[in-house]
Amino acid sequence: MITALVIRRHLLGISQDDLNEALGFSDRLISKWESGDRRPSAFAFSCWAEGLGINHPEQLSLPKLIPMEISDDPRDRSRRYRRAGSY
Repeated sequence: MITALVIRRHLLGISQDDLNEALGFSDRLISKWESGDRRPSAFAFSCWAEGLGINHPEQLSLPKLIPMEISDDPRDRSRRYRRAGSY
């Protein structure tokens, strides 16, 4: 489910820092959740999802996505995606 939120954030073009600020979370908290360093509480997960416009659990299903740009640099973990069938 966290993967779905990461992809949703990328699709919306929202940075981790902007999402942290919008939700009032401490600095780098979204980064820690996305990397698996920490786990959000159920309430924090709900706030995170709502901050990305996800209000119902069925919206967490992953759409079929196609990577658009993937860096060859192993230090660059950023990804850009598009929905299958969109250009």
